[in-house]
Amino acid sequence: SSGKSTLINALIGADFFVTNAIQGTTTVITKLTYSDTINLQLKYKSGEKLSYSRNESYILKRYLTDDYDRLSGIEKFVMKLKGWFGLNGFDSHFHKVFDVITTSNEVSAELDEVIVYYPSPILQNGLVIVDTPGTDSLIPEHNQITQRAIKDVCDLALVVVPATTPLSMTLVDFLEANLRDNIQKCRFIVTKIELLRKEIERTHLMNGVTKRIEQLLNVEEPIVIAAPTLV
Repeated sequence: SSGKSTLINALIGADFFVTNAIQGTTTVITKLTYSDTINLQLKYKSGEKLSYSRNESYILKRYLTDDYDRLSGIEKFVMKLKGWFGLNGFDSHFHKVFDVITTSNEVSAELDEVIVYYPSPILQNGLVIVDTPGTDSLIPEHNQITQRAIKDVCDLALVVVPATTPLSMTLVDFLEANLRDNIQKCRFIVTKIELLRKEIERTHLMNGVTKRIEQLLNVEEPIVIAAPTLV
């Protein structure tokens, strides 16, 4: 609930990722990469792979049983037929499936990662954006997933620091434990900055966050960026 998914939505220019007030909304490593068409791929720890374009019928039956049961026989047949040719695309079920598989602890326990293919200009040159659970989740598995993403997946880490809890000790401890050797590759994004109405308050906050990063994490001249939600 620090504003990670909101930031990603702003970067890609679309209200795509789930955003709400529940802590630790994202429960699985979710990669966002470029494609001319929107698609979804599920990679399981067992080695199984499912593509929305080819397996929509099976995915709906597995994760949105009620929605699948409400489809007519003809709709189910057409969906399966299109799947044989990889022609199922972005439809009314897509977001519901995406929400279930990326916010359910039961589902994420089976998954290794989720890949979203999306036609955003920012992704065209090979950039891959990775969304993870937070570092202060009450669920230990969330921290482990985030730790693995930082160590094994990401080249650059955008550390989201909400203005409401500027650089908490929980976050400092997590960074110390998991990014000590790579702390210089971090960029610190201060979100929800608009909650501070006065310019002097925002200036004090940014200066305070910068000093805490320097002192607590031993980072010289850290890059700290203000990110209002409405951007």
